[in-house]
Amino acid sequence: MGFFDKLFRRKKVMQEKKIFLEREDSQLSQIATTEKQRGMVIVNHLSVDDAVAERLLERVIAFDVETTGLSAKSNRIIEIGAVLFENGEESKRYSTLVDAGVNVPPTVTAINHITNEMLLTAPREKFVYPEFLAFLGDALEGKTMLCAHNARFDMDFLSETMMRLGYDATISCVDTLALSRKMLKLRSNKLNTVAQYFGIENEQAHHAVADAKVCGKILQELLKLKKEQQKQHMQYLEESSLDEEEMETCAYIQKIIADHEGDLEFLGFSKNKKGYIDVIFISSIFKIKFMKKRRYILAEKRFFQNSDLEIEPCSKTEGTEAYVRVFFQNPFQLENVAESIWHIYKEHYDKEMYSLAMGYLTREDAVCIIKSLHTLSVYDVAKLLQRASEREEERLWKEKETERIAAEQQKEREKKAEEKKKAKEEKKAEEKKNASAGRKSLGRPVLQMTDDLVIVARYESIAEAIRETGINSKSIRDAAKGVQKHAGGYVWKYEDEQQL
Repeated sequence: MGFFDKLFRRKKVMQEKKIFLEREDSQLSQIATTEKQRGMVIVNHLSVDDAVAERLLERVIAFDVETTGLSAKSNRIIEIGAVLFENGEESKRYSTLVDAGVNVPPTVTAINHITNEMLLTAPREKFVYPEFLAFLGDALEGKTMLCAHNARFDMDFLSETMMRLGYDATISCVDTLALSRKMLKLRSNKLNTVAQYFGIENEQAHHAVADAKVCGKILQELLKLKKEQQKQHMQYLEESSLDEEEMETCAYIQKIIADHEGDLEFLGFSKNKKGYIDVIFISSIFKIKFMKKRRYILAEKRFFQNSDLEIEPCSKTEGTEAYVRVFFQNPFQLENVAESIWHIYKEHYDKEMYSLAMGYLTREDAVCIIKSLHTLSVYDVAKLLQRASEREEERLWKEKETERIAAEQQKEREKKAEEKKKAKEEKKAEEKKNASAGRKSLGRPVLQMTDDLVIVARYESIAEAIRETGINSKSIRDAAKGVQKHAGGYVWKYEDEQQL
């Protein structure tokens, strides 16, 4: 390319930039024109239930937009990226920059690296959206669903743009940001953070089509995780599982019975829908209830006449006046009522053995019952009680540590208060000393006067004038020397000069 070719090319680019800026100035009038022909876009933000999850696994369009700002009303889309996933795999994509007739602020360019020069050769909105909407296809009828990370932001921009250009649509979408917040325990649920969690690489962050692809892959991983979590939840419901602390309590109860050489063959534990844990030997012996801050045994009062643990009447729904709640903080406190637990078990055991002996219940029936319960081996009991012991030690340590930290903090507060008090006293003493030294110093008397030279006050020195009036020392000195007219709104003169 010759010198003049380069010169004319540069001139052409400058003219294009001028046209671009002129277009920006006319933006409001263009918006006013298009507003008259607004379309109607309905956006349905869906929760991901089983039916929605199945549809998403079959077909979904992940999309992302880059914009000139945060307001869908006053800002514009300058890049669109969309990726169609079918059966969990990418099948096709759409990507383009968009000349929306607006200026890209430097702060936006710093994020998405899209410049005004890049948009000079980009297609205008009127050419982009027919192509993009054709790519979306039946998604405009709510059949194929869309997904985006922080979908409300992207959908607000897309729907506002479509309506401004006169398009109608009904769109269904899901939000991978909301879904990841619900399903994952991450400190941040930003696109790249979630992608990193799943081991997904973003080829070009803040590039619309790259972000759209990552969003789609994240959705696939979340759907797989949701399916697995649902499977685990169903298993949990079927098994009525007990948590670790509940199992530790069950282990200690079994230990008490074993220490008394009780029969453990048909001993097991089960949690009902109301959250009560039944201690069972063929049938229920007594119940345990775990609340948020408290836990208790629910059993007949006659077994706990001399208990060292806290006891209160049970609720009306739990039983008659013959039943009580026996509270405990940890499994090891049950040692205080070990004899009571053993006597409850022994009485119940004798009844069940009588039923077996009389044929009211067969051994096969008892075996079927025990198969549906949580049972503990000797190893399970030892392991659970070891964990319970560690948990109790940890709780006591935390309690002591909390007390220690509180004591240190109180000590530190007292120390700071004492230091503050001492500093205040020292400052006061220093001020008093300085004031005394100032009064002893003869200095040079100074007069405070009005503009009519009427004396308002006389001070032995400028130091005294400062203390009494609070006016800046430099201002008083400069006024007294004639450098400035006033200090604090008054005329100042040295007394010896005024007499002259």
